[in-house]
Amino acid sequence: MPEPSAMTIEVASATPADVPAILSVLEASAAGNWVFRRRAADVGRAVDDFAVARDPDGRVIGCAALHWSTPSLAELLSVAVLPEMRRQQVGTRLLDHQHGRAREGGARQIWLMTRVPEYFASHGYRPAPRNVVPVRILAAKLASVFAQPPKRWIPALAGGETTMVRSVDS
Repeated sequence: MPEPSAMTIEVASATPADVPAILSVLEASAAGNWVFRRRAADVGRAVDDFAVARDPDGRVIGCAALHWSTPSLAELLSVAVLPEMRRQQVGTRLLDHQHGRAREGGARQIWLMTRVPEYFASHGYRPAPRNVVPVRILAAKLASVFAQPPKRWIPALAGGETTMVRSVDS
């Protein structure tokens, strides 16, 4: 693979035509238990939440979604990069794009739940108690937990995921 400085990575809002590629990227990352699997219909309904990163050939190599929880609180989710493209600043570019969207949309904070808190800490996120997220939103997230293979339920329900927040001003 080319070095990060040698590769041009384009990040843009996703379109409905990107849904199959987003699903492929998510599936490649779900195999390593980094992200939750998503159904095609769910990604299609939420495609406006997604940004995609493309390599110089136009291939989707990463994705990230930003979903509004409240007018001032947004959730970052489905951050994924193809395994062979990791450590080439693709994730950083996606996060920068979604942080900009949150700022433009008036969010004051972004929250996420992750199994890799070290990565997100390097991007300004800090661990937070789950009650930073409104209960109604956490309750709605339960459906996504039970859409996963059963081996993912226990870690997600028993605290194997770290809740993190970041100020949009960061």
